[in-house]
Amino acid sequence: MGSSGCAIASFLTDNGITQYEDRAGNRVVDAGYPKYQQGDVIINKKGDRFTGVPENVWNFYVGGYQVCQKWLKDRKGRTLSDEDILHYQRIVVALQETIELMAKIDAAIPSFPIQLRFPFVNESWSDKHI
Repeated sequence: MGSSGCAIASFLTDNGITQYEDRAGNRVVDAGYPKYQQGDVIINKKGDRFTGVPENVWNFYVGGYQVCQKWLKDRKGRTLSDEDILHYQRIVVALQETIELMAKIDAAIPSFPIQLRFPFVNESWSDKHI
């Protein structure tokens, strides 16, 4: 892993973002997993897990897909490398930041979606623009 990877790993650890706990499951994503339980994303029968995943991040969808779930399901039967684990942690951080930015945008545009009103529905265009 390059120096940028170390910096990101440090950022993740220093900021208390999700951690990975190895519980003798060999980092393999089992069929029927992942499962979410009270902040933990469990990836196999032995209980290997990512801890500290906010529920709103776990439940975040993009393009009809539940991102955190799909990324792990796509790796069913694979052993997660150190880089895979770091990448998943980056996904969690990116989604958390996205959710926070969306909330700020919603607060800045309180009447979104904008309701368009057509004041001259019963008038012809020429009546209003002469």
